[in-house]
Amino acid sequence: RMEKVVKSGESEESKKRAHSENEEVPMEVEKQKNKPEKKRKSKEKKKDILAKNSNLLVDPKRQLTVAVKKQLEFYFSDANLLNDKFLRNLVLSNPSQEVDLSIILNFNRMKEIMKECPALEEKEEKIKEALKHSSVVTYTEQKMLKRKVSFVPDQIDNEKLQAR
Repeated sequence: RMEKVVKSGESEESKKRAHSENEEVPMEVEKQKNKPEKKRKSKEKKKDILAKNSNLLVDPKRQLTVAVKKQLEFYFSDANLLNDKFLRNLVLSNPSQEVDLSIILNFNRMKEIMKECPALEEKEEKIKEALKHSSVVTYTEQKMLKRKVSFVPDQIDNEKLQAR
């Protein structure tokens, strides 16, 4: 729909000029001009993110692999091990700092992520695949998960841990 546009705050002379020149602007363009700049940028940003991750949206197998890797790397991150007393104790109780895969698979978040893989063998294969390129966690032949770099809380972290 086309509509004559006269901006408020303009002088009478410019209003007359706009009417006399019969300036017409599509309503969509005028509405878009009136939208706050942040909203437009936010929508553009979302489109960019979707475009970059479109292969994840299209391929559910790839999406599952990425989700598994991301979750396992989070579980074994320094930040999480400082906060998660249960997992920290599991890691530190074993000299090789390995954690049994079956324990991790019983975590609620992992159950949710892995619900598409009902068999244990499928879950193991998906985890092996996900961790092939991980810089944080590795999967051992003994069905254990292990950090690639040992977790050694420093003195400040030890004080924080003791306070908890």
